[in-house]
Amino acid sequence: MLSDDPQVVRAAGDIGVDLTVVCGAGQRDFGMVAIPDGTRQVFVQDSVGLESVLFGLYRAGVDPAGFDAIYSTDEGGVVTAAALGHSFGVRAIEPRVAALFRDKSLAKAALRAAGIEAADFRVIEDIVEFPDDYALPFRPAVLKPVAGGATYRTYVVHTEAELRAVVARERDDKRHRAYILEEFMPGDEWHVDGVMFGGELRFVSVGSYQKTCLTTLAENDWLRTFSFDPVHDADVYERVTPLAERVLRTLGLDSGVFHMELFHDRESGRLAFGECAARRGGGLIEEQVFRKFGVSLAEAALRCALGVAPVIEPVRRPEAVGSVYLPYTSGVLLATPSAEDLIALPNVEYALVEWPIGFTTPMMKSTINKVGQVLLTAGSRAELLRRATEIVGWFAERTIIVPPKATARQLREWYARVAPDGGRAAAAWKNGSRVG
Repeated sequence: MLSDDPQVVRAAGDIGVDLTVVCGAGQRDFGMVAIPDGTRQVFVQDSVGLESVLFGLYRAGVDPAGFDAIYSTDEGGVVTAAALGHSFGVRAIEPRVAALFRDKSLAKAALRAAGIEAADFRVIEDIVEFPDDYALPFRPAVLKPVAGGATYRTYVVHTEAELRAVVARERDDKRHRAYILEEFMPGDEWHVDGVMFGGELRFVSVGSYQKTCLTTLAENDWLRTFSFDPVHDADVYERVTPLAERVLRTLGLDSGVFHMELFHDRESGRLAFGECAARRGGGLIEEQVFRKFGVSLAEAALRCALGVAPVIEPVRRPEAVGSVYLPYTSGVLLATPSAEDLIALPNVEYALVEWPIGFTTPMMKSTINKVGQVLLTAGSRAELLRRATEIVGWFAERTIIVPPKATARQLREWYARVAPDGGRAAAAWKNGSRVG
């Protein structure tokens, strides 16, 4: 497995799979995932870079051709796993299929050609060479890296002037060169997670974000998601299931887990394709699906990767199930409630606080930015979303972050506001007053 994934590591132990984890420098330095004794680890500089992975395996004396399967739940590792598997004759996703699931333009072109509704688009091969007189083909339009993830470097633009301003920013940074400019899709953003095996859709879970990812980011809010219920929301499943299966067959995913995003326009009733990944959804998707249906996507992913039929026996939980991201501001993290504090709250089933004390928190640039996550259950969807908002406020009130780039005076004023005793004295005489 390229890159660490705690749920896949757990599932491998549960079903007796001999797992080798290729761990990169970023994962080792963050140190969030504890790999149990007995699971082989291979350290490499870059766990999703083909050259780095291959060098690391050979240095460790590991023959890539000796595995039964090569797999990755890391979005950046999907194509690497495909290339390794193809090169060494080991089970893995097909390279062409991996490319379709990673490159947004390739996916949309294939789906539109098959008559599946998806956003029209234009590819910008090199943002550095973007012409200044470019005419905006869609209003509004969305600009993002052609193989990006989440909402990272994703912008909604309404005019040529807005487009030029965004392009200038990305051109100067040169972090990504190839971009896709696509028409904005209105409506609610639904997410679909499930399992394909033998060319058939064996399991599907449908959910929704309370606000779309782009709206969440624009409003500096925190992602909230919930699962649709297959009984109470049977119409949702009736519409989504055949579309999801058609998309997956068109893109060529014969076996494996997936995470798909669709846009549902309430006014027109239109249901359109957004994006799809050939790996499990991020965040607390594993925990959310397991809590709602008793199905482990991580275990199903392992079995599919090995060519073994996944054991899927869904048991629907009638309660509303969802999750929420935990808030922060940029600066240096001094204190937060713990996971134990969070699970003591009503409705909280599981909590994860990912950032350690002393961590420098970044500016919020994507919906993946968060201090941690909380899984919730409630008697109704309305109660679930209300509690999610309350927990965001509760957590924010108890989180202390030193503001960035503050002057000494600003830090003193900030500390006087947050310190329980109103701050600290900067000077003091031993006897309380000056003695001559």
